[in-house]
Amino acid sequence: MELPAGLLPEDCNIELFANPDQFGKCLFVEYGQTRPFHELPIEVIPSLYSECFADKKAVKALRNMGVKSENIVEQYNYCNRGQLDSIPDISSSLKLTREFVDCGKHGKCEGEGIVCKLVFCSVKITHRELQCLRLNNKGKSYAEIRCEMGFNSQNSVNSLMSRLRDKFSATSKTDLLIKAHQIGIV
Repeated sequence: MELPAGLLPEDCNIELFANPDQFGKCLFVEYGQTRPFHELPIEVIPSLYSECFADKKAVKALRNMGVKSENIVEQYNYCNRGQLDSIPDISSSLKLTREFVDCGKHGKCEGEGIVCKLVFCSVKITHRELQCLRLNNKGKSYAEIRCEMGFNSQNSVNSLMSRLRDKFSATSKTDLLIKAHQIGIV
């Protein structure tokens, strides 16, 4: 398993992630230290603001969702960079990278698909397919995936994985995970 970006003391990349104690709030890790969103280095702020406010539909959706003006950029990043992973959200060269974030409100959020960009790939996959794929990527067995996803039958997991292999034209579970990694969804 790869370490999250920014976790080592010499790693100047920045990894944003959702604050587990407060919905819509972010933390970040850089140089091995975890700090709140408002303490981000000053040089990254313009890029984050520019990206957020250039997306007029997302800003409008966030306002419609009741997000206060002073929290819009943080909420936008929560929705687009809140997953703790090994790919830096803000590289040392200030390159921004988005990712799919499973916030737990999919299917119930009026900003879904507008604020968060869901999955960037040429094939359309469902939230449940993505959840199954990510659990599989974490090394979970099909039996563990069945339990974690709340399925009664092992056939449900088999069916999801079969559909995913078909959608990605993958010849095996390994090939599927390689293709999912290449497009950045796991």
